Order: sequence, then structure tokens, then C-alpha cells
Amino acid sequence: MRTHAAIAQSFLRVAILLLVSATLVGCGPKGAELGTVNGKVTLDGQPVSGLKLEFMPVKDQQNITGEPAKTAEPDLSRPNSVGTTNDNGEFELSYSKGDNRKGAVLGWHMVVFPPETNQKLPPQYSSVEPSAMDYIIFKKVEPGENKDVMIELRSK
Repeated sequence: MRTHAAIAQSFLRVAILLLVSATLVGCGPKGAELGTVNGKVTLDGQPVSGLKLEFMPVKDQQNITGEPAKTAEPDLSRPNSVGTTNDNGEFELSYSKGDNRKGAVLGWHMVVFPPETNQKLPPQYSSVEPSAMDYIIFKKVEPGENKDVMIELRSK
């Protein structure tokens, strides 16, 4: 019969092994594959400064043009990427997973403007109403550099 000390020691070994295994599995050499993304946001042709934006990955639901359907659902299993425009309306996305990398996961994304931070935009760009469906913007992030991504908004 094993003593309590032997059982505790065996338990400790298993716990350490599980912890090390979980750490190794969760930390690959580079994590999720990202594409760097930089671009510009305009409203009626004019740069928009100080604008927060998010690229939210969507589930693969493509319409006939190859873009996601307007009813595409967010893919909550993949983190968003975030950015803020400078005085010239230019932005660079950062991966929001917390590992300080630039870019966004590969694939289609819905461009989202958080309503509480974007009073500079017409309300249709932060609305979830069905009438705002025509204002949903999708962008695809490819491997490597995604330069000069234009997000052209209109007030009407």
C-alpha cells in the first residue's frame, strides 16, 4: 500500500507534466498566422482621424462574388485586430490576442467601428439594424503584407 507522501509525490509529477504539456501546446513558435494590415479610412473622400476600428474574423459564408454574405457571423474562436487612425486617416492593425504582434489572422473580416468611440461617423456604421446591412464592410487579409487597405465610407 502506498503512503500519502508517495501518492502526493505522484500527483505532483502528473500535475507538472500536464502543466508543461499545456504550455508547450499553447505556445507554438509563432502562434496564429497573421498578415500585416495598414490602410486608410475616409469619409466622403476625406481622411478620418482618431477613429478606432476592429477587424473581426467572420465564419466562411461566401456569396456569389466570393465575399462573405452580409449575414456572415463573427468567428468568435479567432481574435479581432484593432487599430486607430492618425491625422491622415491611416491605420495599422495590431493582433488583439495580447502578444504584441502587428496584423490580423488570415481570411475575411468584418470591419467594425465601436459606437461609443466613433461619434465622427454616420450612425449607420455602428448600427446593428437591418437597414444598416448595406453599410457592412468586409476586407480579406492575405498572407504577408496587406498594404493600402482602403476603407471608404460615405455619409449618405
